[in-house]
Amino acid sequence: MPIDYDALMATTVKDDPCSYSDRDCMLYALGVGFSADPTDVKELPYVFEQQPLKTVPTMASMLLPSSFLSDCGWDYGKVLHGEQRLELYRPLPAAAELLANRRVVAVNDKGPNRGAKIQIESEVRLAKNDTVLFTLGNTLIARGDGGFGGPKGSAPLPHKLPKREPDLRCELATRPDQALL
Repeated sequence: MPIDYDALMATTVKDDPCSYSDRDCMLYALGVGFSADPTDVKELPYVFEQQPLKTVPTMASMLLPSSFLSDCGWDYGKVLHGEQRLELYRPLPAAAELLANRRVVAVNDKGPNRGAKIQIESEVRLAKNDTVLFTLGNTLIARGDGGFGGPKGSAPLPHKLPKREPDLRCELATRPDQALL
């Protein structure tokens, strides 16, 4: 079944629920390398149940279920994660019930042997009071699904890099056991 451009562009989900716990926060922090030095007092608030537990901001990119476009007509075995954008509006709580409004914002046909580019945007807020926490943007490359007759689209301009030294640098080693978490 080929991609149906009009149906895909009309794909939206309102109030899609998801949740996470303090345990999820700690496991995520461990999985991305926090506590390599268990005596580092700057990292302990992310991996230890002391109050207040902190959440690694990038965990927001992992919270939403991946089933949003599970039945859109693409060859899922050939889909790649192309880009990720995350805009945080406030710190993530240590545990939360969330609601997400998700929608397809663009679908570009790159041609029969070149695939399709699908852009998704999700606004995520706290279920208890509708406070918006973050907006997540994903670009998926459906390598086996071009040639469906949709718009070609143009590539967005790349982010312009400043002509100065970075504000901050961080170098972290990948621990041998990190993938196990």
